[in-house]
Amino acid sequence: MSTVKGAILGLLQQAYPRRDRVGLIAFRQERADLVLPPTNSPDLAHKQLRQLPTGGRTPLGAGLELAERVLERCRRQEDWTEQRVILVTDGGHNVGVSPFPAARRLARLGGGIIVVNSGSKYVGMEAAQRLAALLNARCIPLEALSAPLRTAP
Repeated sequence: MSTVKGAILGLLQQAYPRRDRVGLIAFRQERADLVLPPTNSPDLAHKQLRQLPTGGRTPLGAGLELAERVLERCRRQEDWTEQRVILVTDGGHNVGVSPFPAARRLARLGGGIIVVNSGSKYVGMEAAQRLAALLNARCIPLEALSAPLRTAP
């Protein structure tokens, strides 16, 4: 998880000079939480990410449903020309609602989705790739987060 947090912090540093807004949804145990509403404050984003708890169950469906609601709200409230969802996951799901209906709806919203595969060669490699296919998204390895992600999938 420290690798994941480090990669996300790098992504936040890339976003700030472009004045991009970044939000963060964490999903663990039985639920998903918007721990950082979309903001252009790197200090706030860094603080929230450092305090992000990890471990436990993976309610991937709840995380995707919340991402869908956040994107819809942002589209209604602001004139955003480009939106991205960067989903850092091994593709695993072991609690709560199925991720597949929410993944299909999220894919229909468009805006570009990138699945960052945090799985190891032993766990999650195929699951993340299957999820990316369902989302009509690129699937990249965690190590690729240091590269620019603005290219359309």
